[in-house]
Amino acid sequence: DFVEVGGAALLDDEIVRIDAFDPATLSGTLARGCVDTVPASHAAGARLWFLDDETALDPTEYAPSVTVQARLLTQTGEGQLDPALAPVDSLLTAQRQGRPYPPGLFKIGGASYPASVAGDVVLTWTHRDRLLQADQLIDTAQGSIGPESGTTYSARLLRADTQAVLASQTGIAGTTATLSTTYVGDVIAELWSVRDGLDSHQRWRHTFAHAI
Repeated sequence: DFVEVGGAALLDDEIVRIDAFDPATLSGTLARGCVDTVPASHAAGARLWFLDDETALDPTEYAPSVTVQARLLTQTGEGQLDPALAPVDSLLTAQRQGRPYPPGLFKIGGASYPASVAGDVVLTWTHRDRLLQADQLIDTAQGSIGPESGTTYSARLLRADTQAVLASQTGIAGTTATLSTTYVGDVIAELWSVRDGLDSHQRWRHTFAHAI
């Protein structure tokens, strides 16, 4: 009764959509990388938090990079928890609500998460739109939506051992980029959205073995 198919859940820092759930077996199907998150690796036993409409709102407008603290007070028939006994949760404001959504359906050489790539590294993705998706849980596997006006994409290749930049492109308006490097070894490909000087809250990041 507490799990709604089509609703949202939080798996570590990734927002997912509940596509199916069996309470008898505690198994289900999740759609990955919703809202402003991208699919990520999760350890076995990672806790899944089911989200519902039990929310609270602070109308205060905070500047970026401000630490906001809050206490959640449980309410029972015996009364409300003493605020002094409640743990303090802290949040550093980062303009998350105004950042562009990260691109979806990220692929390298036409494949999802390839173990190796030879030659040029061809990245492809789909558009996302923070405004058009405001009332929808769109997963990463769906086609292009938008993009939000003014959105561009940035991509780069890094050496996995030193994090040195091997190749990069910025200001990409379309949904593909080709990055070239002569480096042989483990490489990290990154892709993210940019709008009005703000990067997407999360970015795609995948490590693979590169050969010429």
